[in-house]
Amino acid sequence: MVDFCVYLFYRAALGLIGALPLRLVFSLGETLGFLAWLLLPNYRRLARRNVEIAFGSDKTGAEKKRIVRRHFQQFGANLLSGIKLNAMPLEEVSGLVATEGTEEVHRLLRAGRPVVLALSHLGNWELFAQILPHHFGYTRLSTVYQKLGNRYLDHFVRQQRARFGVELFDRSEGFQEAIKLLRGGGMIGILSDQHAGDHGLWTPFFGRLASTSPLPGLLCKRTGAALVAASLYTDGAGRWRMVFRPAGDHPNDSVSSLTAKTNEMIAEEIRRAPEDWFWVHNRWKTPWPNWLLSHYKRGLFLPAAMAPHDLQPFRILIRGSNWLGDSIMSMPAVRAIKRGRPDAHITVLAPAKLAAVWELLPEVDAVVVAQPQHVELAEVDVLPQYLLAAATNALPYGTCPERDRSTQGANDPHSGAVRDARRARPVLYKSARRSNGRAFISRRCLFSPARAQPPAPRRRCSCRQRR
Repeated sequence: MVDFCVYLFYRAALGLIGALPLRLVFSLGETLGFLAWLLLPNYRRLARRNVEIAFGSDKTGAEKKRIVRRHFQQFGANLLSGIKLNAMPLEEVSGLVATEGTEEVHRLLRAGRPVVLALSHLGNWELFAQILPHHFGYTRLSTVYQKLGNRYLDHFVRQQRARFGVELFDRSEGFQEAIKLLRGGGMIGILSDQHAGDHGLWTPFFGRLASTSPLPGLLCKRTGAALVAASLYTDGAGRWRMVFRPAGDHPNDSVSSLTAKTNEMIAEEIRRAPEDWFWVHNRWKTPWPNWLLSHYKRGLFLPAAMAPHDLQPFRILIRGSNWLGDSIMSMPAVRAIKRGRPDAHITVLAPAKLAAVWELLPEVDAVVVAQPQHVELAEVDVLPQYLLAAATNALPYGTCPERDRSTQGANDPHSGAVRDARRARPVLYKSARRSNGRAFISRRCLFSPARAQPPAPRRRCSCRQRR
């Protein structure tokens, strides 16, 4: 019932917006986007963090703030304009969109070579479904589609795509039909700029590792298709510009190198009009708990021209043990972390008496000496050592239940480390999602976020006297 009400509301909005002039719809969307920028601080902060990752010191603070504000306005304008354009005749819509680089795509298709379009959430990207049939209607056109949760809306969207002449392949049903279409000389468009989760390949995007779908590269290698980046920029009120840029022919390119090249081309498109991209998507997030890249199905890939030290660092804080023996036993886990993330910048928080020991480990980038009574708030990308133990099963452990739980048994389901990891996970994971995989932790939440005060000092372990 709720789904049907949402569908009716969408159809009513479609009819209302369709009755208004396009320029008025565009201006109304800009106003609503500005209100969203004012009233949605969480999305505003997410967009600002993403812009900071992408441009860093290349742009001033005022420029980055303007990009975020203009993004909300452009997104609102393009969202409402897309609804209006959906109800307009195709010939009228095509007159609003200028094109650039279509000659090369025509040359490829007429030579019998299939084309894979690497699309991005740039400008009014929904226009691709209407404009591509106008320019390339002589070949089969398709896109990979993720089924909507609302079955009424899903049926309506499928009908609209079919009206424009675009075939839809459901992602959950595999890609055999897509491969068959490409081998017949067709064209397929794939949105390639969103986080791909555990199934993605970790490769640089604006200099920071991001999980990226390898599907465009995979289809190119399987079918011999040409890889072409396509973008749709906003050129003014009710005007757009569609740009095609081939990746170039390199027969020895692997799926991984094609995926990295896709990221490079999309990054170049974004630099041309940064306010047009979808900054409110958490592109660089690291899902819990498999944040070590070696644990992912497809691993990672760095282009030949990029070294690990060229990447933006993924900062990790590890709370070292108070015991020399436990610290030494933990060092293989630190080495495994460094191997699992070449972009890792590892900082160890250790007592003064063990700081020199940790400094001898080449995988450790910095050692912070913990003061006995006070630990400053630290900005890190992942969780402290006892949570790493629970997540990776990598740390060795002792048998004394009274010892520091950060070095107890990762493999023991009754250990304090695992209990604390399960209790802390929801709170810290929410914090990590809110800040692109970056969590803010202090000593009072190293053991349990439910505690409002630092844990009380434990009595000295007496198990050594009993041995």
